[in-house]
Amino acid sequence: MTRAAIAKILRHYDLGALLSYQSIKRGDDLQSCFIVQTAKGKFFLKQYLPFKYRHAKWGFGLMIYLQKKNYPVANVITSKRGEVCVTCDKNHFTLWEYIKENETPKLTRRQAIELGRGLGWLHRITKDFKIRPAANYTRCRALFQKAAGYARHSSKHTMGVMEYLKNKFSALKVPVGQPRAVCHGEYSTEHVRLRNGKLFKVIDWDGAGRDPMFYDLGLTLTAAIQGRRIEFRLLRAIIKGYENERKLTAWEKEHLFECLLFGAPKYFCWGNDDDAVKYGQREIDTELTKTVMNGEAGFYKRLRLTLPTP
Repeated sequence: MTRAAIAKILRHYDLGALLSYQSIKRGDDLQSCFIVQTAKGKFFLKQYLPFKYRHAKWGFGLMIYLQKKNYPVANVITSKRGEVCVTCDKNHFTLWEYIKENETPKLTRRQAIELGRGLGWLHRITKDFKIRPAANYTRCRALFQKAAGYARHSSKHTMGVMEYLKNKFSALKVPVGQPRAVCHGEYSTEHVRLRNGKLFKVIDWDGAGRDPMFYDLGLTLTAAIQGRRIEFRLLRAIIKGYENERKLTAWEKEHLFECLLFGAPKYFCWGNDDDAVKYGQREIDTELTKTVMNGEAGFYKRLRLTLPTP
């Protein structure tokens, strides 16, 4: 995108003249993003591909709702006309506050508690919020089936992990009646920013939708996987932080292994979808899932949580 094109977009806002801009390099199948400096500060500009916009627009109302609830979501900048998203030359754009904090890939116990607390807080305040269905299980299962097809000629190691998941997938389905709320979809250290050990901002809500909270927790729990081992002290800490805001149901507590297992293969499933193949980005990375798979024996004994009495 040219400087003139970005300047044209900024005319929708009351932020002064464009001083400079910097493109953020991302995969070809992801939205273009820029850091823009104007006379009134630095901002994050995001362009939506047409099919991505259809999903992302559901989240714009959610952003406003969360801001009103004082949830630490990245603030979206509204246009002169009060629009959350502006259209320029048939393309859609949002402008956000610029956040300089980086992700925290390796968590301390205190940070893990705060990570879990932030997710529990989100689920607690959005249990009645109306938004599109997320269908995390259905989507992930479909992506897994495609990934399994792409992996047919992979190593014995990879095929062993895929076969294990194939046998487990039906057990990952949450039964009717378990609590639902708005799920971020990617609530992980990649999209959560901490400051001085406290939750500062949660970014990238394009995939948000209503679903069993269990599925959102699954991806978050994978932050407790360090190297090729499950750090149970971090796993307990995330769960503790989460339960400070919302208590898990008896069924959820009894299926925390399945919860973690659901979160583990999500990224390699995405790495093997049609877009990834189209853009030559296909990858089979099963290490995260293999780590969970190897930790199944004795999982609850090592987790040391008080489980409900049958």
